[in-house]
Amino acid sequence: KYMGYLPRLVGAFPNRAVFWMSQDYAKQTFGSTSYLHIGAFASSFQTVIDTPFENLKMRSIMCAPFACTWSELYCGFIPNLHRNFVFTTSVYFFTNKGDGYIGTRPEERFVSAGVGGVFGSLLSQPLDYIKTLRQTNTPIFFKEVFINPYHRRNYMNGFLVRACVSFL
Repeated sequence: KYMGYLPRLVGAFPNRAVFWMSQDYAKQTFGSTSYLHIGAFASSFQTVIDTPFENLKMRSIMCAPFACTWSELYCGFIPNLHRNFVFTTSVYFFTNKGDGYIGTRPEERFVSAGVGGVFGSLLSQPLDYIKTLRQTNTPIFFKEVFINPYHRRNYMNGFLVRACVSFL
């Protein structure tokens, strides 16, 4: 039985609302082709909202007690921020590159966003793995993901689900 659904459901609306509003604001402020600036700006705001809900989800899945302290709420913030930056920038690039290069028909934008989501999921999956380990109080560093045989076998777990969800 999956136990982490309630924090994700509660956090989904504020997370998406803050993400889309900050992305639109960044697009107006930095210009539509400033992909890295837009990705950094939107993912920063998204991560501030997303990290506590991610931690609540993990604690719920593990049936672990949770103390509402800043260190518990924002455990894994840095890998989560980097993961969100890579993913956000990839999706934004694929859906907006060239402002006119991608068609305006809904099906073209859907496919572009999906391809960007799959690409972003592939690139950010090691960071998601590190974030999850940090949230479960497992100390790990980025290079260990690729050096340690156990982590090399497991760091792509969840990629397919994240890639499929990116189409939504």
